Amino acid sequence: MSGQNDLTQGNITSMLLRYAGPFVVSNVLQATYNIADMIIAGHYGGSSYAQSAIGNSSTVINLLTQVIIGITIGGGVLIGQYYGAKQKKDCQETTGSLLTLGILIGVGVSVLLFLMANQIMIWMDAPALEQSQQYLRICAVGMFFVTVYNSACAALRAVGDSKRPFLCVAVSVILNIILDLVFMAGLGMGVAGAAWATVIAQIVSALLSVYYLWREKELFGLCVQALKMQRDKVKGVLKVGLPCAVQMSVVSIAWIVVTTLVNSYDVNVSAASSVTMKISQLAQLFSAAMYSAVSGIVAQCAGAKDYDRIRKVVHRAIAITLSVTVVLVVIVELTAPGLVAIFTPDPETQYYAAINVRIDILGQLFFAVFMIYHGLAVGVGNTWFVFFSSFCNCILARLILAVTFNHFFGLMGLYWACMIAPFVSVPLGFWYEKSNRWMRSIAKD
Repeated sequence: MSGQNDLTQGNITSMLLRYAGPFVVSNVLQATYNIADMIIAGHYGGSSYAQSAIGNSSTVINLLTQVIIGITIGGGVLIGQYYGAKQKKDCQETTGSLLTLGILIGVGVSVLLFLMANQIMIWMDAPALEQSQQYLRICAVGMFFVTVYNSACAALRAVGDSKRPFLCVAVSVILNIILDLVFMAGLGMGVAGAAWATVIAQIVSALLSVYYLWREKELFGLCVQALKMQRDKVKGVLKVGLPCAVQMSVVSIAWIVVTTLVNSYDVNVSAASSVTMKISQLAQLFSAAMYSAVSGIVAQCAGAKDYDRIRKVVHRAIAITLSVTVVLVVIVELTAPGLVAIFTPDPETQYYAAINVRIDILGQLFFAVFMIYHGLAVGVGNTWFVFFSSFCNCILARLILAVTFNHFFGLMGLYWACMIAPFVSVPLGFWYEKSNRWMRSIAKD
């Protein structure tokens, strides 16, 4: 397999950067699409109303996508550990089980979201209600393909191939931006055009990822006959994946509640929050890429029982990620007014977005550290720790602080609450790594 990599050997720094590189570029491309989507909507889709609709709907879509990613992470960790232990047959059976499970989940998610789209936006008190409902219903169609794509790419990444998942993202993003311009700027389809552009791009990326998986029959054994769920493999996938899915859903649910609080102000504040989210996501791209790299490398090292290398990977990754994030935070702080002006011509939206992003971006320093600790836990298969950490971060900290600060200090209090909350997971991660509890998961397996 041309993209196959043994991550249990070699220089740690160069391996982290080399393995994370495609993740970084993929994330940048994805962020470029998200930013372009918001900019195009701001200028051609009805300004703040279109941005608010896309922002509110995207919060729900992100929730479901994170659940899907959480489950597929379970499959990726299992495949990575089997690969590190040189167990080829188990790699093949897990791949077939993961993809079959993904297909079934994808159908269920698409149908459920399509049926519930209108009511969800009513519950969220979306300012641009009709546009939000329309966008969410159309995007429901694409959730099946999102699940298939993530299942296939989890298997590819588990064996050290981060390049071909990147190619899938690259094709999808480029196509998405082109279709956004055609449907929204050219044909004037509004938020419906943005939604259909997303769905078409998702279909293409899913087909391409399955093709790459099918080409590597020797390792993955993918064929029609292999699309069945082996009971022990599905159990292993869910054992690791379900806590991760719950953890990611907790994060997204917290953001839905925060978004609902933001919506209680007005459409400009709602649009400003959507702009801030896009800029913050851009700033955390490197951290997210290093999280993926750490979890992939740790999974293979766990299969090989190389404890010393795992610890070195974690320490090196924290140093690299935190250094890069400091630079990004400084850049955003210095350029905030200019950044938000790119997204929207509305002066009031710009005003709230600039304040929000300057506060929110500081939280990325905490994010950069605890995500590496989460990568360690995911790599050794202890996703329950990740769930616990995220629960403390998002429910005990973010929601309680957001509701309390919003009540006493208003909108500014809400902004500060969301920035402070991620800190909770930093000392938890430090304790988890230093206490060596992660070693117990490897020994147990």
